[in-house]
Amino acid sequence: MVSRPGHEATITWIKERVEALNKYYDVSLQSVWAIAQFAGTVNAFSIDGSKMPKSSFSLFEFSPSGKVTVPLMIVNGGCNKTDYPADLAEKIAIIARRIWDFGIKWALAGSLGASGAILYSISDDGPVQGTLLPPPRPQGPYVPTLNIIKDVSEPILILGAHTNSIIAGPGINDDGSGINALLEVARALSGYTVNNAVTFAFWTAEELHQHPGSSHFLQTLSAAEKSKIRAYLNFDMIASPNYVNAIYDGDGKAFGTAGPSAAGQNYTAAQFDGRSDYEAFLNEGIPTAEEVVMFGGEAGSPYDSCYHTACDTVNNLNMDALVLRTMGIVEAVAMYAISWAGFPKRERLQVLLRRT
Repeated sequence: MVSRPGHEATITWIKERVEALNKYYDVSLQSVWAIAQFAGTVNAFSIDGSKMPKSSFSLFEFSPSGKVTVPLMIVNGGCNKTDYPADLAEKIAIIARRIWDFGIKWALAGSLGASGAILYSISDDGPVQGTLLPPPRPQGPYVPTLNIIKDVSEPILILGAHTNSIIAGPGINDDGSGINALLEVARALSGYTVNNAVTFAFWTAEELHQHPGSSHFLQTLSAAEKSKIRAYLNFDMIASPNYVNAIYDGDGKAFGTAGPSAAGQNYTAAQFDGRSDYEAFLNEGIPTAEEVVMFGGEAGSPYDSCYHTACDTVNNLNMDALVLRTMGIVEAVAMYAISWAGFPKRERLQVLLRRT
């Protein structure tokens, strides 16, 4: 969890590992201010006196504290104010998950005087989890945390992974897998002379809304400095047990375009959805690629059934997937650390993110 002792120890450990590589890298820490909820649980939930099992519900991030005992009322949809009954005051709104910002649904229910809200899903994937997406300056203290980065002083390739997990789990796949892959590649690269700059970025606070670590990094750069970033590669959850290989359709023109085949692996297409640190780079028009594995995979099974849960431990890693993706990182670094020949000219991209 961001800025907690375990996360601070992770940042220190990463910094020490990189600094031990014969001073090959210039290492710096960047302070970031973010909003985080350190703890939050539903102590009890019952309907008509029947207690619900704790495995069937969870508390949304940034929910306020309180005890509520009022009638339930079903909401129609929940995306528009007209979906909410006029007599919702002093009742708990029951709202379907569907595609819409959770925080907006809560705000609409609250505007009509609802005492609380329950978001439900008809799938068997467990309780709905999420955040109420706080505004830029909600009430409450800001939490200091740190990025580990290198100054942007020349045309560079940036590779990133995030250092924090959520409070519910240790985050070994999400994103210990990405961190360790980058550390191994950084170690290997330290034995070579390169022509182009390579930056390894270990972001903080990726699990928080709008990814404040990577976003803050780009906000501190001038337009000239941003123009020196040739490409950004993001590595998040690269050792999922039920993994697939997916190549993002960066320009959105087609899913059927042939991609690289050197690795001899099957692959499928995926769409940018802004769910990790690559979002901030896309918003700045910087070319990105993403090695993220989240929902789907084998029919009826998620890529990682331990996603954001306590079972995301070392026993959750698919080592074949981790080795395969690490080899992919090595290939990219070996190519672009030597030459950008054949890489498209740096232009500001216009990419639309699809959120689901």
